[in-house]
Amino acid sequence: MKKVKTFFYVFRSSLLPHQPFYHKLIKTKFSFSLKYFLFLSIIVYLVFVCIYAFKFNLFQNFSLASTNFYKSLAAFPDDLIISIKNGKLTTNYNRPYFMWMDNNQKKILLLVIDENGTQTSIKDYNALTLLTHEAVISRSLFDKNKYIINSFDKDSIIIDKAKVEEINDILKNVISTIYLLMPFVFIILLPLIVIIVNFLYLLLASIVVHFFAKYYFKGITLRKTLQIAFHAFTLPLLVNYILGIIDPRIAILPITFFALTFLFLSFAIHECHYVVSPHHKRGFF
Repeated sequence: MKKVKTFFYVFRSSLLPHQPFYHKLIKTKFSFSLKYFLFLSIIVYLVFVCIYAFKFNLFQNFSLASTNFYKSLAAFPDDLIISIKNGKLTTNYNRPYFMWMDNNQKKILLLVIDENGTQTSIKDYNALTLLTHEAVISRSLFDKNKYIINSFDKDSIIIDKAKVEEINDILKNVISTIYLLMPFVFIILLPLIVIIVNFLYLLLASIVVHFFAKYYFKGITLRKTLQIAFHAFTLPLLVNYILGIIDPRIAILPITFFALTFLFLSFAIHECHYVVSPHHKRGFF
């Protein structure tokens, strides 16, 4: 219980660079701040994942989308044969083929196969993917107004009902494996990645800040600068996650997050060294 109270006290005190808290960090052990950084990164990550998953029904929607996608592939016509040879696509249909998928009581046009289609036809169809005589055109996941165009390989490929069923079975196995790996991914792998990424951000910010700070504050080391950064990035981290919860599209860019962390660390270094008085000298641990 005491450790929990200590964490929340340090958390509140770290939000904004101020005296006397930050000055005490000069005499505080590096391991104390490192533990705070690790716990902060993990706790904020777990809270973000829980809120994000609840807000967007992440797991339920993923399961529903997977099931609906299986159904879309299973509805592939028995008589449709798609041939790709020498980089050119042909079918035995004399009309376009449309593959639809149910999504929250709406229909999504996943795929259109139109030999006579052009690069602009995908906009007319409002489809996610279009196969024309010469290329695969797909809508960007990040910008609905941008499209990715890829030419067909020169290899010969035949796609029929049996091939699609084979692909469907492979996808089911892949999705089942993803479900099995989800606990490992969300509980171990992603937190580890978050910690590593945060550490690299702070290390880079510390190197830059230390380069300038050493000319103004004698005796400051890179190790101590990094230790202070473990606390100074508290508010920038919260801001980044909160914006991601509100709307992932407005989450601050990596360069902006770095700039905000750099700014807070600079103020924190100033607060650590600007005033030296007897009641500031003793560290926490």
